[in-house]
Amino acid sequence: MAIIKMKPELHIDKMTVSEKLDTMERLWDSLTNLPEEFPSPLWHKTILEKRHKDAQKNPNKFLDFEEAKKLINKAIQ
Repeated sequence: MAIIKMKPELHIDKMTVSEKLDTMERLWDSLTNLPEEFPSPLWHKTILEKRHKDAQKNPNKFLDFEEAKKLINKAIQ
């Protein structure tokens, strides 16, 4: 017996911007629950290793996340 996969009707053209963003957010959340289905490419590892080495060599060049958020918020207010 064949399994028929049907595409859900989303009616994207009738959604508000808010509904579209909510739908995208739900899709991303769903995808992040399946990390084994989306392995990172090798070049991601290469870039992360380089950035880690750069941060170790020049720790004053980088900000932690909270400090960066404060500076960004200050700059946009």
